[in-house]
This record gives sequence, C-alpha cells and structure tokens, in this order.
Amino acid sequence: MAKASRDQFFSMLHSAHLRPRGFKKVRHTFSRELDGFGEHYQFQGSDWNDEASDWRFYINCGISFAGVPRREPDRDFPRVHAWARAPHLVHFALPHYDVSSEDPTAHVAEVVAVIDECSSYFARRHKHLAEAYARRDFKW
Repeated sequence: MAKASRDQFFSMLHSAHLRPRGFKKVRHTFSRELDGFGEHYQFQGSDWNDEASDWRFYINCGISFAGVPRREPDRDFPRVHAWARAPHLVHFALPHYDVSSEDPTAHVAEVVAVIDECSSYFARRHKHLAEAYARRDFKW
C-alpha cells in the first residue's frame, strides 16, 4: 500500500480530530497531558504489512502518571506506565483496522470513537490506576 494513503489517514485523524483536543503526534503515536496523567494512543503496524496490500494496524491505548518514574524496560510503548490493545478496554473496538488506498480515511470516525471511549475510561479511573500501579497490583 502506498505510504501516501497511510499518511492521509494520519493527517485526517490528527488535523480534524485529535489536534483540536490537544493531542500531539510523534510518528504513529498521539499523546496529551491532562491533570495528573497522560493518555497515549499508538498505532502499531502489522509485521505482515507490505506495499501490495492495505496497511493493517492495531491501536494500543496507554496511560502515564504524573510524577511516577518511567518503567524499566521502557521499549514496547515508551513513556507509558501501562497499556493494552483497544479491544481490551473498549468493547466495540475492532482487533485491527485496515487503511486502503481506495478510501484511506474510511476508519477515522471509528478510531476517534475508540479513542473517545478510552479517554473517558482514563479520565474516570486514572487515580485508581495510578494507586494500583504504585502498589504493583495493576490490572485493567
């Protein structure tokens, strides 16, 4: 799949939906800092992606806690304390999404809905999640 289609998807997602809400983009990760926590959404491309097919990706939803040292090791989803794939946190999230060259922005609204639901969960539960993380008793 052409890189241009993937770029169109991310451009539409960021400019029309996430930037107005305060998200910053670094590569395929969108983040924003709120009062006491940060929320992060990483779009992880499939290992099986190639130029001949649609670009498949997974949504990883992460949370970071203000004033808490980074976890070690910090490789899979840097700067977050805990994360899960979107379907683990949002019941209507798909296991994966595909960006096609025919309609590169087809899934933008669905992805925004997943982020909104996850964001709502983080806003409601971030204090409890931070306390559980500090106790090393963290469970989604």
